[in-house]
Amino acid sequence: MEPCCAGRRIGEFRHQSASRRPSLCRSGAPDAYRIDATDLLRISVWKNEATSRTVPVRPDGKISLPLINDVQAAGLTALELQDVLSEKIREYMPSPEVSVLVCDNRFAK
Repeated sequence: MEPCCAGRRIGEFRHQSASRRPSLCRSGAPDAYRIDATDLLRISVWKNEATSRTVPVRPDGKISLPLINDVQAAGLTALELQDVLSEKIREYMPSPEVSVLVCDNRFAK
């Protein structure tokens, strides 16, 4: 398995701009983080290391994975992307268990 996030959470990005940090909504709960074209994602498919990998979100907002090719990631939450990937991978394997982790914001200043 590739090293990636080293246990970091989204809120731990030291150089994340204020516009990219989760904000508080009326209920007091943080808004879900939206994936951006500058992010690095760790995609894990349980019992399928060939599909599991760390991928950059390209400037066009998409990621590329084996079997399913290009998938729109920018603008989605990690959970929304997880659902999209699960649906696409389901064409090749029954009941895939997919996880998506935002590892880094590569270009934040």
